[in-house]
Amino acid sequence: MAFINTQVDLDELPDFRQIKTTQVERQYANVCTAIGVAIFAPLTLGLLLGGLLAHGQAQIVLLFLSAGAFALGSLISVYTFNYCTRVRYAIRTHDIIVRKGIFFFSETIQPLVRVQHVELKRGPVEKHSGLASLKIFSAGLGKETFTLPGLLLADAERVRTHVLGYNE
Repeated sequence: MAFINTQVDLDELPDFRQIKTTQVERQYANVCTAIGVAIFAPLTLGLLLGGLLAHGQAQIVLLFLSAGAFALGSLISVYTFNYCTRVRYAIRTHDIIVRKGIFFFSETIQPLVRVQHVELKRGPVEKHSGLASLKIFSAGLGKETFTLPGLLLADAERVRTHVLGYNE
């Protein structure tokens, strides 16, 4: 058998960007934003309270710090919400596609034949909100290829079953 290495015409390749993707649960963005607020709110309130109780230059410094913490927390919360609402995925017969990002965009296409294992993760906040994340591990890497967050638990279990049943 002779080795053949034919050139591929780029115009004939399918455009994977035309694949219909699904947005993760909107509740995921709300949960992520709430976590950010829960971190920055006590910090901001502590600095504000310290500024109101202090005197002189310490008061001015603490009030400026509280304003800065509020501004930073607000920016991070808005960014987090927008980032989480832009996580999209597609489950296809032979692969999974995950698209993420606002400023730095990533798109991962994982062939199911290369999946070594799948972990279903649920932290306390995810359990409370009925959400789950799937970590997909590619064969040979030893680390996760990507995490698919913000799925309803039932959907995450169905996706995991589909992925793990691919090679059976």
